[in-house]
Amino acid sequence: MILSDFSAALHNLLTLEVEILVSHITYDGQPAAQLIVQDITTRKKAEASLREQNRILPT
Repeated sequence: MILSDFSAALHNLLTLEVEILVSHITYDGQPAAQLIVQDITTRKKAEASLREQNRILPT
């Protein structure tokens, strides 16, 4: 199983943060790959917001 995340630029100039999960499987007796692509743009924005809030909080 391979898990990765990256930015994907779409043809309409929209950029999404996506996470891709790849699993090697057997389909009809043949080796194959199963890919799951998930939009994680909202999660990445929330993580960045939390990092910024933690950076500006007085200690």
